[in-house]
Amino acid sequence: KEIPKCILESPKKFQVAFLAALFEGDGSIYRESSSPRWDIEYSSLSYELIKQLKVMLENIGILCSFTKTRVWATNGTDTQVEKTGYKLFIERQSFHQFAEEIGFISSKKLKKLEDCITHLDWLTESASQSTNFYVCGDHNKIPAGTLVYSLLERINIIASAYSYDV
Repeated sequence: KEIPKCILESPKKFQVAFLAALFEGDGSIYRESSSPRWDIEYSSLSYELIKQLKVMLENIGILCSFTKTRVWATNGTDTQVEKTGYKLFIERQSFHQFAEEIGFISSKKLKKLEDCITHLDWLTESASQSTNFYVCGDHNKIPAGTLVYSLLERINIIASAYSYDV
């Protein structure tokens, strides 16, 4: 599978419509029950499709990454076969832009996207309001609330992998 050349070379509005349909069909948005972390992803067995999708998204300013994974596929039969697949993840700092530029079509996925953005906005606002001090480097000032939130999120992800409550 790959993205047709006519889509890759089309104007942005057609690419965005294509991406919206693609994410509606095989994309997902979810939140692990034991974690505050949301993920927006697209899965495929096609490495070429994932690479092209990453380029399209980044050309419109949506940051993403992908990883190789093992998946089970039926190949049109009753037998499950283990295959190599790929998952493309929208980076958290691009969630707002993904929502504005692409989004989802179905009301179920749109509602999840709205919940995700609301949660992300709340976390960002609480982190910036809860602390007004800075972690200073040689040439940089980093708001400590953002740093603390980022570290807490990583700790929660690690803890959830080991079933610890933080």
